[in-house]
Amino acid sequence: VEGELKLRGATSKVSFIANAGYSTGGALWVKSAEPMELTISALGLSDNLKKLSTLCQHDSIDDIVKIDINLEFAP
Repeated sequence: VEGELKLRGATSKVSFIANAGYSTGGALWVKSAEPMELTISALGLSDNLKKLSTLCQHDSIDDIVKIDINLEFAP
């Protein structure tokens, strides 16, 4: 699946492999096969990353976060 993630006015392109199926109740579900990686800076959140590093007194907080997708669409 390829698309765009929009968050707080910033847009980042995303790409992930998805598994899909139907639940016993007829709802369509879609799940990422593995976590996808997004960068905090691509979403315009670098200032928040710096604040977190300062607050935690930890300089090695990574710009990359891993995200799992888990959606269910009701019939």
